[in-house]
Amino acid sequence: MQILENELLRVALSIFFSVLIIGGLLSIGPIEGMIIDNDIGKIYDSKIQPAAQQKIVEIESITIKQDNEIEKLKTISNWTSHFNYPNDKFHQQDRYSQFSLFSLNPDSHYFKDEYGRWFIRRGKYAEDLNIIAYYETGKCGEIAKVWNYTANLSGYVTRQVGDPSGYHAWVEIQREDGWYYVDPTIPPSDNLVLWFNSTKNRNQSQLIRKAARIMESNRDITQTYPPYGTVRINNIGHYDSLFIRWEDGTGRTYDEPYDIRFKQIIEINLSVKNYSISTTGLWILPTKTNIFVEEGKTIEVDLFKELKPVRLQMDKMQMPNIQVSLLIPSPFSTFKNKKEGGGFSADPPT
Repeated sequence: MQILENELLRVALSIFFSVLIIGGLLSIGPIEGMIIDNDIGKIYDSKIQPAAQQKIVEIESITIKQDNEIEKLKTISNWTSHFNYPNDKFHQQDRYSQFSLFSLNPDSHYFKDEYGRWFIRRGKYAEDLNIIAYYETGKCGEIAKVWNYTANLSGYVTRQVGDPSGYHAWVEIQREDGWYYVDPTIPPSDNLVLWFNSTKNRNQSQLIRKAARIMESNRDITQTYPPYGTVRINNIGHYDSLFIRWEDGTGRTYDEPYDIRFKQIIEINLSVKNYSISTTGLWILPTKTNIFVEEGKTIEVDLFKELKPVRLQMDKMQMPNIQVSLLIPSPFSTFKNKKEGGGFSADPPT
């Protein structure tokens, strides 16, 4: 009996210390972030914010003196397109957050280079305008935010837009004949179509032409970027989540998740290209459907018609060609994209 009690005590102590260690690791990540936020906060009001606003005012003062609209836009883009793009010289500072259950996205961290420049994707100062402008670092989402703000101060009506899959982000500027895209990640040149053009000519842009769907905040504006088509998904039934996956031509895939609970039909505008549509649901087999979106056409996808029974062909001992996927799609499938893009972000143009 004494041996049994000792063994139970040993097991209990092992469990206790294991929980203690795991709990400690899970809590260190958020604590690291709090420490970094606190250190940045000490110089934010006195140094970072005033210096960042001064930079923006300097750019604005130059544009005010320029009469040519294109030259004004070039002035802003000449600044933002040379922001430091986070690369292998930036090192993660919240290293223990990898153990945290609340920080699974590898792109959502604090990064810093040897010169002390911060690129922040977590905490209080994530996507902070002054932080981005002061350190002049960011991916396309951060760069577009600064460009949008600066252009507004210069008297333009602008809005930040992008592909919600995390592929890319840019800015639109309103002109007399409609909205024009401006890609602030691309150094401006006399060849305007590379960085500035009507949204109707999106295929002239090396990056924007690949976007699958374009959103302005929570509003779908894909129809302003032809060519595009529509996908109508019917008989959603008991499915909970839907993922639309596409490939950018370089081998990278991007996923956009949809919450389809309590819905029977949804319509989605998409650019002309190939897509795969995956669904998941509780107590129901996942599905996967491959489609090609054509310009000006609506594709009907019936989920329950796509869900075909799995049968074993005894004569050939192989599975039939069905649309049922045994690989359950999940938000984790977007990790590769988030690491390289994150939010409205993407690698810099080549």
